[in-house]
Amino acid sequence: MPDNKQMDSYIEMFIFEANQLTEQLESILLESEENQNISEDNINEIFRIMHTIKGSAAMMSLSDISNIAHTLEDLFSFIREKKPVIDVSDTCDKVFKVLDYIRYQIELLANGKEVQKLDEALAQTIRAYVEQIKSNNSAKPAAKAKPAKKEKPAEKAAEPETAAAGGCAKSAQYKATVFFDDFCSLLSARAFMVINRLGEYCQNITHFPELNNSDNTIGYIMQNGLEISFESSLSPEEIKDIIEDITDVKTAVVQTLGCIEKKEEAEEELPEEKAQAQAASAEGVEMVEARPAAEYREPSGDKARPNVKQNIISVNINKLDKLINIVGEIVISESMVINNPDLEGMSLENFSKSAMQLRKLTDELQDLVLSVRMIPVEMIFSKMHRIVRDMGKKLDKEVNLEIIGEDTEVDKNVLDNLSDPLMHLIRNSMDHGIEPREERIRNGKNPVGRIKLEAKNTGGEVIITVSDDGKGLDKQKILDKARDKGLLKGDNLTDQEIFNLILLPGFSTKEKVTEFSGRGVGMDVVKQNVEKVGGTIFVDSEQGKGTTMTIRLPLTLAIIDGMMVKVGDNVYIIPTQSISQCIKPSQGSIFSDTQGRDMIIVRGSCYAITKLQELFNIEGAVTDYSKGVIIMTEYNGRTVCLFADKLMGQQPVVVKSLPEYLNKFNSKETGIGGCTILGDGSISLILDIAEIANK
Repeated sequence: MPDNKQMDSYIEMFIFEANQLTEQLESILLESEENQNISEDNINEIFRIMHTIKGSAAMMSLSDISNIAHTLEDLFSFIREKKPVIDVSDTCDKVFKVLDYIRYQIELLANGKEVQKLDEALAQTIRAYVEQIKSNNSAKPAAKAKPAKKEKPAEKAAEPETAAAGGCAKSAQYKATVFFDDFCSLLSARAFMVINRLGEYCQNITHFPELNNSDNTIGYIMQNGLEISFESSLSPEEIKDIIEDITDVKTAVVQTLGCIEKKEEAEEELPEEKAQAQAASAEGVEMVEARPAAEYREPSGDKARPNVKQNIISVNINKLDKLINIVGEIVISESMVINNPDLEGMSLENFSKSAMQLRKLTDELQDLVLSVRMIPVEMIFSKMHRIVRDMGKKLDKEVNLEIIGEDTEVDKNVLDNLSDPLMHLIRNSMDHGIEPREERIRNGKNPVGRIKLEAKNTGGEVIITVSDDGKGLDKQKILDKARDKGLLKGDNLTDQEIFNLILLPGFSTKEKVTEFSGRGVGMDVVKQNVEKVGGTIFVDSEQGKGTTMTIRLPLTLAIIDGMMVKVGDNVYIIPTQSISQCIKPSQGSIFSDTQGRDMIIVRGSCYAITKLQELFNIEGAVTDYSKGVIIMTEYNGRTVCLFADKLMGQQPVVVKSLPEYLNKFNSKETGIGGCTILGDGSISLILDIAEIANK
């Protein structure tokens, strides 16, 4: 049996698998409910999911999860075999309740907490529903609860004693070799499940090899199978059926090694015969247990496991985080070596060639490591269907959720912090935005509301929008509410500034506190979570037409290409993907508009100039345009011209978050997106072009 460390590993694998299965189940239920039909394929898939969860939970001694999953497995087994007429919506509701229970228990398990006992009311509801469906179709011949091959030995007491293998009177010594599917992703857990299941029917179980997650053990089992010796009163066919009923088991070969006679009969044997029998029996066991470790540590030659079976592996996210940090340190160290002041003014041709090769390899390593962490936003987008479905039922609103760009990829750390903000935005659209059916009809709208969730890649960042066709935001109501709460600063606010007031803590225009809103928390949490990963959020709305929430997120939090610019004695980093061109302006190309802003003409178009020295109150910077440089940057179709002293070169930089205590100075709103360490060890601030463009 596995030790505590191995058990923790199995629990981790169980949580991983259970999360995947519950997500798959939720997707099937939503599809079935929308189509008002549970297809035969979906019935089989739900049955398989419940069967897998039942077995895995039993292996982890999570009896409540196993029992409730078994109840649903029984339900869909009946539906699959008898094809009764069922209420699809009612059935999905019941399964959703079980799904929520299982998910909550998995969350407790993942957080190291003790799982809670199954609510008897839920269990009774599900059991009553199963019985109701069966009784409604009682006119048809009832199916057997379980095939005889799966009955436990206790249930077979009335059968003749000669039912055991090889005509043995009581029980026999067996050896079983179990082979698993080629693409079994949780092989150690499945092997443990086989041992655990046989423990319900058999005695004196030994197995080879010892179960752990090492590559040697997994490689041996995939190549030669899991070898198990045991005693049982069941027949070989029954044992084979029990083993092959376990998920991911391909086949099992069961051999009879000999009979185990009754004690009184064994005592009648002559001493010599008894000794020979014991030796033969022991030899059969040792044949399994006494294999040298060298036999499975180095599988080679034609019997070696094909590479295709290891194309996908699970890696602990902490290891990826550590790898990212190490690559970041390599990038910084490389910059320190190449830009070492001791090398300044020296002609080192060979060193320069080696440095270029090092830069090339570092860039490749950086791109490869970052790509490993990129995952599609579909993982969290798909969860929003359930929120729309549940809230639609509770609020009596019919809403279609349209998802676009779910294949867009973003860094896992970014995605992990995006789930809650998106959930709040969808809830807001459902509760605040989409009107009741009668009101939409009165206003000449489609009675079915629409929420659109879209993601798109714009180069160095991901834009996610949540838009609805609801009633929109009432600017005057927002202003009045903000004034009442003392949140209003100034009177001449733009529409954008008015709409962004709803992102402030404690702000809500909902008059009545409900299950979903009205407490003034939620939108400020959205803003905090988005900013935590270097993103920004904007609100736009048209009364009577709808509201759009736009979230801008960096593709990755780790490493970017940046252009270093000098302003006075300070060095700033501008993300390279935001730069369109750099201009050395002539004095004649600069003029002032009627509001006194400096402008520049580029290919017949006029652009306002933002002086970084004025933006950040820097003294000693260049003021003469002809002696400086203008960097033209673009964001969301707008051009921002930044004036700096000079360009200092381009290099990859490791993005570091600003300390939290700087948040009270609104550093994000001043146009600073983060910081990095330069080659000389100094700290440089990274500019947020989007924030500067919106100022």
